[in-house]
Amino acid sequence: MAKVLQGKTNQSPPWEPAPATVDEILAIRDLVRGKANEQQQATFVRWLEKASGVSELEFRGDGERASAFASGKRFVGLQFFTLAKTNVPQEMRQEKRDG
Repeated sequence: MAKVLQGKTNQSPPWEPAPATVDEILAIRDLVRGKANEQQQATFVRWLEKASGVSELEFRGDGERASAFASGKRFVGLQFFTLAKTNVPQEMRQEKRDG
């Protein structure tokens, strides 16, 4: 009989604060201040992807509330990344600049 391997997850409870390195904290701080360089912006985007759980299944086996909380976090991330991929037509960009 073949041995079956089962995957494990390292997911912490969704209500716990997302871990952040010193570089990630500095990137977030500078982004909020409007002073983040390109590397810091990329660092923030990678952190947000992990923190919001957009690439994870929101279901949690330890209860409906944990799943709902994870789903809310994921929704925020999905909104961000959906807008980041949205194509804004050139004429709409020009309207924004003109007034």
